Amino acid sequence: MLFLVILGVVIAIVAILFAFQNSAIVTINFGIWQFKESLAIILLVTLGLGIIISLLLSIPTIIKRGWQTSRQKKKIQALEAELQSRNTEIVGREQVNRTSEQKTFELLQAFTLSDSITGLLNQDSAVTLTDYLLQQIISLSSNPRYNSLSVFLLSIEPAKLNQYEELQGQENAIYRGITNRLKNTIDTEYFLGITNKRRFICICLGKTEPSAIEYCNFLIKKLTETPLQKADGSSINLKVSIGGIIADPSDNIDGKSIFKQAEQNLEKARQNKQKRNSIVVTEVAAVV
Repeated sequence: MLFLVILGVVIAIVAILFAFQNSAIVTINFGIWQFKESLAIILLVTLGLGIIISLLLSIPTIIKRGWQTSRQKKKIQALEAELQSRNTEIVGREQVNRTSEQKTFELLQAFTLSDSITGLLNQDSAVTLTDYLLQQIISLSSNPRYNSLSVFLLSIEPAKLNQYEELQGQENAIYRGITNRLKNTIDTEYFLGITNKRRFICICLGKTEPSAIEYCNFLIKKLTETPLQKADGSSINLKVSIGGIIADPSDNIDGKSIFKQAEQNLEKARQNKQKRNSIVVTEVAAVV
């Protein structure tokens, strides 16, 4: 912008100097008219007419640009209004979800079905739920969703041994933080719980052994890809071991036996020193 102002001033000075140096009278013929005038005046008038013509030619472009700008502003305002409306709707839904979650938590607490620290199903409730789902996969085996039942036990711990001493007295906050991360990772149709030994439980339907292992790898990635943030601003890297059992409608087994076998697989996974995050998932073993 400053460059254009300077350029305009330079052109004006040059035009004035040119006018002073060319003051001779000349005869101008235009159609049937003829008149005499100073050459400088003629040149300045011609220059002015050129400027006016340039402005007239640029008016359509200026009008078009202004119209486009106005249209874009209206479009942006409409999009901002839509975004605000959606944000308000999302906030409303989150509030409803929080209220519903709180009611569910209170209901589970009232019947002593959930863990008092994490709000997840306690071990007894998870075993009872497993027994119920075992009956479901038998009676609804024709439905692909009920062709199998998987129970995973997750040991989620600090990755470094020296962090155990640092976390003394903060265990409840750590378990709540892990719980929130699990809730954001686990599919909404799956069930979450926690055992008496503070092992997290994931119960789901319809998985084969390959898809179960794939899902376990997904859980490990999501749980360990970023450190867990503590209230004081420090962070904890996590390690995850998973032991799982897959039951199908033909297996004659109950919930307690499934959990016992899942615990055995979890211990095998935790004893694997070669891998920081380990998985052992098998089908149901024959119960003797």
